[in-house]
Amino acid sequence: MASARSKNFENISSSFWALPAVLVGASFALSLASVEIDRRFFAKSAHALWLFGGSPDAAREVLSVIAGSLITVVAVAFSVTIVALQQASTQYSPRVLNRFTQDRGNQLVLGVYIGTFTFSLIVLWSIRSEDGTGGQFVPALSVMIAGLMALASLGLLVYFIHHIIDLIRIPTILAGIRGQLDQQIRKICKNPQGKGDPKEERYIEAVQQTSSRRVGRETVVVSEFEGHIRMIDEDRLYSLFKDEKKAFVWIPRAVGEYLIPGSVLVRIWAAKEQNDHWTKQLRKIVVIDAKRSIYQDPIYGFRQLVDVALKALSPGLNDPTTAEQCLLYLKGALGLIVARELPRMSYQRDGVHYLLKKPSFNDFVGISFNQIVHAGKHDSHVMMSVLSTIDELIPLCPSSERMHALLSPVDTIITNAESPRVQEAARQIRANAVLRK
Repeated sequence: MASARSKNFENISSSFWALPAVLVGASFALSLASVEIDRRFFAKSAHALWLFGGSPDAAREVLSVIAGSLITVVAVAFSVTIVALQQASTQYSPRVLNRFTQDRGNQLVLGVYIGTFTFSLIVLWSIRSEDGTGGQFVPALSVMIAGLMALASLGLLVYFIHHIIDLIRIPTILAGIRGQLDQQIRKICKNPQGKGDPKEERYIEAVQQTSSRRVGRETVVVSEFEGHIRMIDEDRLYSLFKDEKKAFVWIPRAVGEYLIPGSVLVRIWAAKEQNDHWTKQLRKIVVIDAKRSIYQDPIYGFRQLVDVALKALSPGLNDPTTAEQCLLYLKGALGLIVARELPRMSYQRDGVHYLLKKPSFNDFVGISFNQIVHAGKHDSHVMMSVLSTIDELIPLCPSSERMHALLSPVDTIITNAESPRVQEAARQIRANAVLRK
């Protein structure tokens, strides 16, 4: 349940409507409170100089202008946001759209606009003219607050225009992706001192080496839903098996992989057969969702950077400079990983052996360069940028396994690059790497 709650909280907190909904609710509560204060303290007393001192008709006119103008500005703001989303989707990648919907600046502006409209509308309903049934009521304090909120909205309009222009700039988009990616890399990778893992753990080898531990009754838990693995709650997994003296737990799918109904989620070998309650609990540990998230899935962050580069290299855009900028950010992200210890796939805890599929360094290198090398083989500048990136990463490798992973795209460039100059540079990088060994 903790993992499901974490997924729901992340979805809500990163949604486009969450913060505006909170601000609208706060504006509604503020309008009720301010009108009640007006009734109790300012209805029959002389108005202070800093309060609104007009007639009921004047108050209605002021609030009507504020409400009408704000709803127009809201429509314009939504239109500008939709245009920015379309621009990002067509020029960069659909996978960067969450950068716009999750942006707090956009949410704040739209929330304040709609909140000011809501506040003005509620206060407008409370105004009473003098008639036969009772005296007039002008919420002086509330009208003043509405005016201040309108002035704040005017300032936010200038901020919004500047912010949306900055938001669609490619350095801002790439820096935002890298910020989230760096946070996840530091969370999952240990050993920040740079000693690295002396031997690269490979998933296929881990599966073969742990075959002898599969003893006892086998229980297979399959997926009931279709979608990406959003996260795996390892803490809850440990708590389910804390009373087991000897068992083997295998999760054969990594976070981010796509499942269909019937796909294997978990395989368990234990002395006793697992009941339906255990099966339900295990299904809750592996959270499935329609969309991916960078949380627990740094590969998805690399995927976004690569997608922007591929879009830039497409014939429709032909923007190699953007692709080279993406390579700079990929170099920085790989630089955080290259000398760090990645999470273990096979390990033992409290007598229970666990095998969880997780990305290796080869996976990070492959997602970073394979498609870019294929798409940019006609552009010598892009290929030279790839080689420069790899050349700077090779000296940071703590083991020959990781150096070999970085040399794989170099070999592809030697084979497929169309420029002799690029091929020669790739051969030189490989020769230098061999000398370093």
